Amino acid sequence: MVKEINVLEEKITVCLDHEGFENKPNKEEVTKISGRIAGKAVSLSIQELMETITLPNARSFTPAIFSNGQRSNKSWKSQQVFALDIDSGLPIDEAIKLGTEWKVTPTFIYSTFSHTEENHKFRMVFVLDEEITDLRVRNVIQTALATLFPSADKNANDAARILFGGKKIEFVNRGVLSVPKILDGVVQKVRSGSNATREMKRFCKASGLAYYKGYPHYKKVEEKDLPDDEDNTLFISKTKNRTNTINYYSTRVYFASEK
Repeated sequence: MVKEINVLEEKITVCLDHEGFENKPNKEEVTKISGRIAGKAVSLSIQELMETITLPNARSFTPAIFSNGQRSNKSWKSQQVFALDIDSGLPIDEAIKLGTEWKVTPTFIYSTFSHTEENHKFRMVFVLDEEITDLRVRNVIQTALATLFPSADKNANDAARILFGGKKIEFVNRGVLSVPKILDGVVQKVRSGSNATREMKRFCKASGLAYYKGYPHYKKVEEKDLPDDEDNTLFISKTKNRTNTINYYSTRVYFASEK
């Protein structure tokens, strides 16, 4: 009998502040959180994260882990959790429909403190099936998610960002995503629209990936076929005997500037 895996019990690592809030932190409180949060890396389940960042706890966190206890893009070390802020123009149910359409559904969604039934404000949280340790790859993923959900706040994409807690969990998918799944979603979305060539080039330029024969330059290979002498391409290795069948070679990323 195959044991059923509860994805929400899977452990992830984030930086989690110790203080909870009933409303969005003010400037003074944000300054205090910013100064201490990078030193508060914790391992917890997805379920525990959802409970911790919503009322009555509503603690702030960063998806990123930092190398020196200082919260900055330069000290970014790794990341498995990604998020998008939606402040206007996209109701929660429409966001879920978009995720379903492009097969890139958030692991969960929670409403932020300023959310109302008339004006939806929420955060879409995406958990990957692996930890990303290459900042360039992290930026590719963030750009891809923002491309799939263009209503997201374009000023909330930096690697060291703090995510404040919120009201409650509005949606749970009970699933995690792989890097190729996200990139495949972008390709599907762009190719289904008008001016596909122009938009694909725009995505490649924004993400830093090379534009190759009409697509972002990434490909999937069986692990046994992975070349030893080519180190400039994003490879996705698939091995049948692993519990997690996707292994991401994050150091083999082909960026346009490296051509």
